[in-house]
Amino acid sequence: MSIKVDLARLAETTADFDHAYLLTVSSAGIVKVNAVDPVVTESSVTIPSTSMQARLNLDANPAVTLVWPPTVRHGHTLIVDGHGVHDASTITVHPETAILHRPGDHADGPAWADKDGCVQDCRNV
Repeated sequence: MSIKVDLARLAETTADFDHAYLLTVSSAGIVKVNAVDPVVTESSVTIPSTSMQARLNLDANPAVTLVWPPTVRHGHTLIVDGHGVHDASTITVHPETAILHRPGDHADGPAWADKDGCVQDCRNV
């Protein structure tokens, strides 16, 4: 099951998660995964102190995915796709889509409720 996340509420949504994983792809198609502590603002996600390989991958392919794993058993995973740019010490991700996801056989986990009390997928997608 997937629940679409309004990008305007991304910062609010990430408050319920801990660290994330940054996925970048090299020109040879090799995926690099880094554990990161992103800072989410209204329009972007900033990742300090990223690896040299992640920055090199962005030079070849700016598409990135950020994955915040569930904080409880069978909870939801937050997945954000976007494009990234970097400087010497940070990567900035500009989100394009975001979803909360968990497989159907994990439905015994807790329901997702946002700050407005909307539970699971009650919003139109």
